[in-house]
Amino acid sequence: MPEQLVSILMSVRNGADTITGTIESVLAQTYTNWELVIRDNCSTDNTIEIIESFNDKRIHVIRNEFNMGSQFNFICLILTANGNFIKTIDDDSYLYPKCLEKQIEILESRPDIAFVTCDTEYRTPTGKTIKAKLPFKNDTATRDEYIKFTLLTARGSVQEGNQTLYRTKLYKDAWKKLLAGGLEQGYINIYAPYFYLPSVLLLHGNLYIIHETLSAGMIESNSYSLKFNQAKLLVAWIKLLRQDAYKISPFLYIWARIMIIIRATARRLAFKFLGRGTGANNNSHFKKMI
Repeated sequence: MPEQLVSILMSVRNGADTITGTIESVLAQTYTNWELVIRDNCSTDNTIEIIESFNDKRIHVIRNEFNMGSQFNFICLILTANGNFIKTIDDDSYLYPKCLEKQIEILESRPDIAFVTCDTEYRTPTGKTIKAKLPFKNDTATRDEYIKFTLLTARGSVQEGNQTLYRTKLYKDAWKKLLAGGLEQGYINIYAPYFYLPSVLLLHGNLYIIHETLSAGMIESNSYSLKFNQAKLLVAWIKLLRQDAYKISPFLYIWARIMIIIRATARRLAFKFLGRGTGANNNSHFKKMI
């Protein structure tokens, strides 16, 4: 069977400090039939020059004529995917060499799997590694198991882009449903899918978890995600689930509200004291991981 194309999608603005290591990690993949589509949202640094310095026909860059915002830039990027599978990646993320190979193997051999994810890790500026292992004991999880796990822990990182591989049609259809169901109610922003998107994908199959660290990222004190009120995102996700006729008990709802505040506060503190600020070049940290 010929190798199926994987579309790796990256939305970037001013990623010059880290994007070199990210692209090099994609080039180092043992699975070679991929396209890396980078949509640059009017960077004012030398991000474009760095991207164009890589002489590989599989790397494509789209340059916006105006800053359309992170959310819309990412949505437009999804439409450009030509592959059978989709992986999204940030400009400060890293894929271990066998990431695509091992995830593709699961999706090709298991038609019952909607998407596959893996353990990941984060690197601090001092080189310290913080493991982020998924607590599912089994290799697979159903939709109901995912939703209850997320509500109990207020943790939506199962579908973190760099650690997850999706079937393209299911992924695009899930985004359409997300936009149709939440846009009018004001539920949608760039991080809303972190909770809701997997629950839509899992209507069509199960989640497969590879209990191995195959991806990594940087801890950033100025992380874009930290600017959002995650408690509000959780409420929006619950409202969307109720539109899908999913019943959530009052106890579980209250518990989830408490947990999301605790987790968001702890995350802010960790990123503030361990994360890097702007302007630091962190490509060396990724190169040490090869």
